[in-house]
Amino acid sequence: MAQENAPAGGEDTGGGWSFQRVMIGSVLTLIGLIVLLFVVALVIALTTDAAEAASRMSYLRDLVSIVLSVQIILVIAGVGVLIFQVARFVNLLRSEVKPITEDAKQMLTTARTTGAFVAKHTTEPIIKTQSFFAGLFTFLREIVRLGRILKRAPEKPADAP
Repeated sequence: MAQENAPAGGEDTGGGWSFQRVMIGSVLTLIGLIVLLFVVALVIALTTDAAEAASRMSYLRDLVSIVLSVQIILVIAGVGVLIFQVARFVNLLRSEVKPITEDAKQMLTTARTTGAFVAKHTTEPIIKTQSFFAGLFTFLREIVRLGRILKRAPEKPADAP
């Protein structure tokens, strides 16, 4: 009950088939089959004579051997599919991601070049012009102040030594 109210991250809370539910069901079914086979073998061994039990056990052994062989074939096929999917993923990385990173590098180089061009051809002349006019205005202001100071200078009296 507590698990239904507090789902784990990414777990499907609906009644659907989630990967976790399928795996738990598969494992429980496999464990149940193994226990069932053990119980059947025990009942056969206890209720019948040894020769008849041996023939039935050899039949069950052959059946389990066939089931395990089919499982091994399925596992090998699954590994083959996995290797094929990994190869496709690597190919996707080479064909899709590599051009994207190359385009990003090219865009970065273009942005750097554009920034250097703008700095050289627009920003530097504007700053130099503003600096020149600021210096010119400061020079003229000081000249005007100097002229005012010279005009205000008190005249020396004629009898002063």
